[in-house]
Amino acid sequence: MKACVRNLKPTVLGVIFIVLILVVQGVFFSGFGWILFSSTKTPPKEYLELGMGTPLRITWENGRNSYVIRWAILLTNLTLTYIAGTVCARLFVKAIRLRRPTITAGKVILAMILLTFLMAISISKAYWGYYFSRPPFLRKHALSTRCPPLSFSR
Repeated sequence: MKACVRNLKPTVLGVIFIVLILVVQGVFFSGFGWILFSSTKTPPKEYLELGMGTPLRITWENGRNSYVIRWAILLTNLTLTYIAGTVCARLFVKAIRLRRPTITAGKVILAMILLTFLMAISISKAYWGYYFSRPPFLRKHALSTRCPPLSFSR
């Protein structure tokens, strides 16, 4: 029992893994939507659901916010995330056997973020023709005359 408790002590690397797991939940297990009522004259309602099992739901209606927190699901989610993060950190330390695994993990995470950013802007350039934002409309195109649309039919 003492070994289990000792392995679940918080470490810096464990906190990094916990934050990483929470970010993954926020990206892949959250949803945003809106409800439009066309048959009645009520205004639309927008909502944001966060996390696995939807422990938090934020609703915007008539300019007001409302929050629904399911405490049992939230506490279960955070407990399991804490256990998974600390276990992953311990396994990571044992797998790489370095003196400073937190610094190594930080460098690897920063390198992955930088590589992902560079890949995203290169794909944007290849697909859209620009890196970050659309270039301004060229003046020579604004001065061109309008062509009538063509349609072909058989």
